Amino acid sequence: KFTARVGLHPRFKGSVSSVEFSVFGDGKVLARSKVIKPSAPAMEISAELGKTRWLKLSMRYVRNPSRRDLKSAKTHLDWVSHGVWAEPQLI
Repeated sequence: KFTARVGLHPRFKGSVSSVEFSVFGDGKVLARSKVIKPSAPAMEISAELGKTRWLKLSMRYVRNPSRRDLKSAKTHLDWVSHGVWAEPQLI
């Protein structure tokens, strides 16, 4: 079994992109988080691995920022959501 706490780095609360975390095993989705918005608390994700040989951890943006989002950003990296996989464990 694989477990971790996933979320967005709290330093970038001004980001505009929500994200979704996924755990893949041998190319198949084993677990997917709910959509996580900037400044939302971290959540646990877990996946039963069975006989999985290859594990892939993924984070994707739910939507791309618009030009308006980019122009309103205070710094050039403010719109980017920085994902965190914390306390990963293979049990």
